[in-house]
Amino acid sequence: MSHYPAVAPVRMSPEPLFQITSGECGHGRIATDGTLGYGCPLGDAVLLPGGQAEAVYLSAHAPSRVGIELLHPARVTGFLNGTARWMPENPAVFLINENPVGLAYGPQEQALPLTLAPGRHMLRTVSDKADSRHTVWRFEPVETIAKPRLALVTIGCYPAAESWKPLWHLCQSAVRQDRWLHVMGVGTSYGNHFQSKIVRLREFIAALDAEYVLYTDGKDSLVIGGEEEIVEEFGKFGTDFVISMERGCWPVEAEAWSEAFPANRNGRRWPNAGGWMGTKAGVLRVLDRCEELQALARAGKLPGTLARWQQFAHRFRVEDQGLLQLCCLEGSSKGDGECRIFTDGHRADRRLTGNEEFEFLEGRVRLRATGAMPQIVHFPGGGSVACRDQWAAMLGPRTVPSAPRNEPQQEERPGRIAVPVDTGPGDYPLWVYWEGPMPEYIAECLDLMRRWHPGRVRLVTWEMFDEELWTRDRDVTLSDLHVVTRCDWIRLYLLRWYGGLNSDLDCIPLRDWTPWLQEARENAGGFCGFGSTTDHVATSRMAARAGGLVITLAYEAANAAVRRKCALKWNDLASHVMNPAARGRESQCRIFPIAEVQPVGWWEQACYFDEGDSFPVPDTAWCMMLSNQGLGDRFTGTPGTARRA
Repeated sequence: MSHYPAVAPVRMSPEPLFQITSGECGHGRIATDGTLGYGCPLGDAVLLPGGQAEAVYLSAHAPSRVGIELLHPARVTGFLNGTARWMPENPAVFLINENPVGLAYGPQEQALPLTLAPGRHMLRTVSDKADSRHTVWRFEPVETIAKPRLALVTIGCYPAAESWKPLWHLCQSAVRQDRWLHVMGVGTSYGNHFQSKIVRLREFIAALDAEYVLYTDGKDSLVIGGEEEIVEEFGKFGTDFVISMERGCWPVEAEAWSEAFPANRNGRRWPNAGGWMGTKAGVLRVLDRCEELQALARAGKLPGTLARWQQFAHRFRVEDQGLLQLCCLEGSSKGDGECRIFTDGHRADRRLTGNEEFEFLEGRVRLRATGAMPQIVHFPGGGSVACRDQWAAMLGPRTVPSAPRNEPQQEERPGRIAVPVDTGPGDYPLWVYWEGPMPEYIAECLDLMRRWHPGRVRLVTWEMFDEELWTRDRDVTLSDLHVVTRCDWIRLYLLRWYGGLNSDLDCIPLRDWTPWLQEARENAGGFCGFGSTTDHVATSRMAARAGGLVITLAYEAANAAVRRKCALKWNDLASHVMNPAARGRESQCRIFPIAEVQPVGWWEQACYFDEGDSFPVPDTAWCMMLSNQGLGDRFTGTPGTARRA
């Protein structure tokens, strides 16, 4: 949920983006003419939370359900209009294709955006009461969108008004990566596992336009891997169907059945029906085979080597897991015992700290024993909800869909920058930004940073940022900003969406800064910084977890400030947005006092030019911060000599 206070009049685009194919709303009419479609004492105009002037708006008072035919790729965002009341007891829930994309409680609060390809889509809003739920959808056209190769599928057989609750964590984990799930069965009865997860699901998948299909249970799973990586890992199996594995043997608990599945090094040897993947043809083949095996078991005619399991036929009548296990035993599918795609929390170490089985990285987990980086995390069993919520918070939000790789970093060269992923103490990006000619002393500072952090420093220019890194919030106007203010916004963007370390370039490093990143990884606010003065939290050096609480609050405040299109002062996108984000949350993040970071304040730097003098540098100091704005034209003399205390 985001809240942007800037209010702008709507300008409608003449290009049609969509056609309405069906619709109903809680009050008034569905409107696409820039009005709400109903009367309101505060006015009937759409009042938006700072969006593109070229956007198109669809107003449908909650509770609503609107089917559309999208004619052009678009970024779609739901929000509560500026005329709505603050009602924390009655949130408006926004769903796209039955994926809950966000909640809004008051005026101009908005859900997460989702980029949609042309085609049919369903937009739905839910609220307990219709009173003052002025829900609106914003459509921002985008140039193009790649056709997904992989369809993520789940089952949502819950009442339509309540389906968003059990599906919340799973869908949010996908939407935060700008992806969505195909949800089957909302508003329908589930029946039993065989009818829903074999028969009905087979029909549902047959209608999808996808090369690959991945199914995961809805209420107890998270998607943490991106499409490219999932497909790549699947390809390594050399088969058309792979199923997740777990440490518990169910639904047949007989010893002979249990021992029929070979052991592996992490103990996950029994197929689990909560997650599987295949080519579309492979999935349909296996689901068809499950139907055949169910009929054969009921008739007492399990074939070949499966005949010995006829005694357990009663477990195969309604249990999809038993049928999928039969498929594994006859060799028609493979198990993911190494957790390349799926892992689970059943009989596993679920602790968030001191976990001996899993290592938490930036939005990912790694199995310590095998080094595998699973794409889906599943929490089956009675304790699933107890740890699902907490793991979801630990692993999200996530915006970079690729997994960390133990591969050599690419050489920096003009016109290209490798987008790194912050993965561990020895593998992180240290972002530095520069525009224009670089003075010699700045180049020397950059060289020192590279010596302290070999292979980690990412020098970003405006051209690199604009062409390769700036993929979100493109409606924010940066070209009119002063270079210092523009740099302030860019540093917040890089840490918000990519994570890592950031530093001004006019700085002499004295130590390895990796501990700052470790602090940011481990604390609840996902942030480590320092106070440039008693009251101000600096942005000249900081570390953040991508999507962490503190950096996200500061970034959103900076966006709101730029979108107001008012004259910005020197610190408006620096300490003025960082202070409210970090101060008051010291228990959730690490804020070093300035004395522990740099021995000489920016206001004291004349001492650098006291020829022949020296000044002590404590062993605990992290750096010597310079001030390019104040000192850049003075480095023609001889700076004083620094010495360690």
